[in-house]
Amino acid sequence: VEYLLDPARYNKLIRPATNGSQLVTVQLMVSLAQLISVHEREQIMTTNVWLTQEWEDYRLTWRPEDFDNMKKVRLPSKHIWLPDVVLYNK
Repeated sequence: VEYLLDPARYNKLIRPATNGSQLVTVQLMVSLAQLISVHEREQIMTTNVWLTQEWEDYRLTWRPEDFDNMKKVRLPSKHIWLPDVVLYNK
């Protein structure tokens, strides 16, 4: 983890793109967890949902053979770049 988040190689404020014109594709998945209420007359529905976001960050890669064959690691989201996603109802 120290290797991945070393400030000399990783800055969470910079999006994971190799140049300014490269797009970062973020996949969004929404799963309905709970239907809390439905007000038909007002056309309002209150729910709880799980929002999953996936993207590639090339800066968070390593050679597993250099790290005891560790192929996966979980990092707290506060340490990595996060996409700005705004959900709205239209």
